[in-house]
Amino acid sequence: SDGGPPTVAVASDRPVAPASTDQEGAALFAACASCHMADGSGRADGSVPRLAGQREAIVVAKLDRLRRGEVYLPLMIPFARALTDADVHKIARYVAALPEPPTASTGGQGADLYAATCAACHGRSAEGDDARLAPRLCGQQAPYVLRRMQETIDDRRGDADPAMAAIVSSLDEAQRATIAAWLAAGSCAPEAGS
Repeated sequence: SDGGPPTVAVASDRPVAPASTDQEGAALFAACASCHMADGSGRADGSVPRLAGQREAIVVAKLDRLRRGEVYLPLMIPFARALTDADVHKIARYVAALPEPPTASTGGQGADLYAATCAACHGRSAEGDDARLAPRLCGQQAPYVLRRMQETIDDRRGDADPAMAAIVSSLDEAQRATIAAWLAAGSCAPEAGS
């Protein structure tokens, strides 16, 4: 051993550092892990988003909207409605503290396109913005980002922001794919010390 933190194997069989010492949050998140994975990495096919490192306020807002029936996600609604306000905050705090899993792809040319179309709301480094309820996108799986872009255009969940729908609608499929690949690559993360 190199003296570093112990590692554990997760569903993807990648060793990662233990997520958190928050036992209450971990216990509540266990029900979420069957889909979102124990390390919060989601599913690479984009069917389930990466939650690890997502902003606490964003997770609280999403779960609250699900609990009130303002977002149409049939699989998530029963889980969200079973939570108390305190549970929602514990899960959100736990998820925000999860280390971000390593990204699978490399590269991507989407920085300029992202900056011109998405950064005003989601932040220069795709870190998200609590005041705008704009989620962190850096490191999110490309298929998930692409799916959410189309769902926003179509307002499939009933919660599409009209401004975002207009922006995403102005992009062609190739531009959307370029942005999604850049985000998934994690190239948007600020360099250490910056």
